[in-house]
Amino acid sequence: MHTLLPLTLAALLTACAPTSAPSPAADAGPRLTGAPGAAFVFDAGDTPAASLSWRLGRTPAGAQPELIDAHSPNPVLVPDLPGQYGLILTACDAFGDCVESETWARVLESAQQTSASFAVAAITADTAVGLGQAVALDGTGSMGDDLTYLWRLQAAPAGSALTETDIRRYAQAEAWFLPDVEGSYTVSLYVEDNNGWDMTRVDIVVGSGDAPPTAVAASSTDEAEVGELVGLDGTGSFDPDTAELTWRWAFTRLPADSTLTNGDIDGRWTDTASFTPDVEGEFGLKLVVEDSLNADRDDLGEILVSSYADDNEPLPDTYVDDNDPLED
Repeated sequence: MHTLLPLTLAALLTACAPTSAPSPAADAGPRLTGAPGAAFVFDAGDTPAASLSWRLGRTPAGAQPELIDAHSPNPVLVPDLPGQYGLILTACDAFGDCVESETWARVLESAQQTSASFAVAAITADTAVGLGQAVALDGTGSMGDDLTYLWRLQAAPAGSALTETDIRRYAQAEAWFLPDVEGSYTVSLYVEDNNGWDMTRVDIVVGSGDAPPTAVAASSTDEAEVGELVGLDGTGSFDPDTAELTWRWAFTRLPADSTLTNGDIDGRWTDTASFTPDVEGEFGLKLVVEDSLNADRDDLGEILVSSYADDNEPLPDTYVDDNDPLED
């Protein structure tokens, strides 16, 4: 997902030339939203690495947050001002090869504020192309008001000479680049509006000789109550080569006061899973499917969880009638 981004976001994205894809995999875990005064606990439990460290990225102007246990899988961010705080995870293997992943915490102005109007980044792209074929990148599915866009080439295969500037129309909603060697490329998209920023990424395999799988994630509902079981369905996922797939469900967004972890997803390593929300707020999940060589990811839209303590009170507009048919 173009015009120049605001300087605040551009400062976050320090230019760096891509290198050969490092061996460790970094997953900075869910993005967190919470009320003022909350402590934000992050989760890098899905990151296999010999060592890892966290650092702050972009923070609100004038903020002086505290980051505790920055070399553990579960650091704690203690913010001092409302706004959005970026965190960057660096994971390294035993040979010193490192890779980064980003996430954020959003501190609301008040406990009553919602995050429904914040920017959401989304990418559509072919995840398998032949060498010499241009890769089209489409960020028009992103949501927000008067969005600005920035595409970033995050990683490229060994032997590639591509840099950030080789993504054409890098500050537009639709961009493209031309791979110069076979292998796996990682492209990130950052979007920003007046309310906040968001980022997502996609892996593109060039000339691999093996078609990647396609992940398709669905949920039984997009609105639920605290304590209500939410079903997750990945049975629509497929591999063009009919290769055997592996599955992994994980949270991408959690309310700050939730105590859930990825381990609380029942059937996490299967095509059908479920979880039970423990607090009100927005929950996001992703499904990652892999064959022997490639992987694909599909993100669910946010699941809004509410609590109705008094059945005699009028129901809010977001009430879910269990007798209604579930949406496809």
